[in-house]
Amino acid sequence: IGRTSASREVSGMRSRCAGALWVLVFSLVGTVAAVAQTSQPLQLGAGYQFLHESVERGGENFPVGAYVDIERPITTDQVKAWNWMGQHEAGFRSDSGFAEQLYSFLGGIRLASTKPLRWTPSGFGLIGLGTLNASCPEFCAGTSNGIALQGGFAMSTHLMDSTLLDVAFKATKLRIDGSGLFNATVAAGVRFNFTK
Repeated sequence: IGRTSASREVSGMRSRCAGALWVLVFSLVGTVAAVAQTSQPLQLGAGYQFLHESVERGGENFPVGAYVDIERPITTDQVKAWNWMGQHEAGFRSDSGFAEQLYSFLGGIRLASTKPLRWTPSGFGLIGLGTLNASCPEFCAGTSNGIALQGGFAMSTHLMDSTLLDVAFKATKLRIDGSGLFNATVAAGVRFNFTK
């Protein structure tokens, strides 16, 4: 019975991962279509992020982290812009010989204001895959994969005509090996506009 239950759980996790992968692929296909249909500039961003992983009543901090993202507007008007967005995140922590790495590969949509403000607000919703890897001198859990859902809010301001400063808060729900992990992240970085 135990083996049957474990087999069903593994099969269910594989199905969920496959579903998340298809959503990510469709997001990227949509991004390519949006790139072909709009004259708006492609945007490439990168920066530092600090991640806190909630575990039961406590949690773990990942003080070393980075992200890169790419996006392009689908449609814009005088009030708002809808953007396709792809993002990769990485977080690292170590303690007394134990090391843990957390990666995510996400795709989705950002809704941003186009009003001429000093700081421009935006919100985004992303879905994709999350990977948690643990390593230590003796036995560790190894590598686990699962579904990642992320929602976030950002404030952006122009440093130069083609360069933006982004400050963001992200909340991510990971479903790995049948258990749910909640991550809260604060990030800051720059985004560049690339015109044709």
